[in-house]
Amino acid sequence: MDWIHELITGYMSAATGLCERLGRSIGRVDLLAARRAGEIAKSGVSPDGIEFEFHGIGCRLSADGTVVDVDFLPGGAFGFDVWRLHVFSSENVLTVGRRSAAEVQEALDGLVRVGEVEAIPGSRTFRWRTP
Repeated sequence: MDWIHELITGYMSAATGLCERLGRSIGRVDLLAARRAGEIAKSGVSPDGIEFEFHGIGCRLSADGTVVDVDFLPGGAFGFDVWRLHVFSSENVLTVGRRSAAEVQEALDGLVRVGEVEAIPGSRTFRWRTP
């Protein structure tokens, strides 16, 4: 089950990196709040080359050969879910390879059972569990 750890870590690293870069380019940490306030367009390319497209409560970002889709939680945070991990594995070159949604679901269920990840209340999103 080591591949699921690598997949989650890769997803979170890519999402954090691209969101932080986009945030720096517009001078805001909470990207969804910036979008809702009209401070950033629904889609476009940032000055440093990040392509973005907001949708609902999320955003699809790509740059430097990496593509990631996030759904934002209050305050601009985000977690991970089965669909986003599956898509991330399908759209990016990863050592874990492409993983089906069923494989990701089974692996995430295992991580929940052993207490490594937890569901974020009020969403379909998960996060690493901290002691």
